[in-house]
Amino acid sequence: MKKFLVLSVICVFAISFSGCEKQTILNNKDIPEPIMSFIQEHFNGIDVEIASENREGLSVEYVVVLSGNIHLEFDKKYNIKEMEFSRGLPDSVISVPILAYVQLNYPKNFIVSWERDKNRQYVELDNDVELVFSKDGEFIKVDF
Repeated sequence: MKKFLVLSVICVFAISFSGCEKQTILNNKDIPEPIMSFIQEHFNGIDVEIASENREGLSVEYVVVLSGNIHLEFDKKYNIKEMEFSRGLPDSVISVPILAYVQLNYPKNFIVSWERDKNRQYVELDNDVELVFSKDGEFIKVDF
């Protein structure tokens, strides 16, 4: 009986957290301050079109779309984790080693997308070349 009760509690808990997706649209005043600071520092003068807080289980992310179709994603600690802008991301949002590598090896191109995960950073250029870097910005490979 005790095993059944424990299994029942675990099942209820698992079901309650699986599929618990919640998206909340944020007004500008509700966007967390660190995210607004990032936007003002790197995209000053560009309006926020829409922002949302997305929750799935215990995971939280913030998605912001700026005028001109600039997409930004932040993690639950308000750290940038993904950026995309077809006309080119500002140099100020790219780490110095990655920016230097791109400027040296692809001088006629610019970065349109940047993403990070736990151990790597990924950059896409306007010519569709995708580059992989370590978390510290050391070049690893061209990703085909």
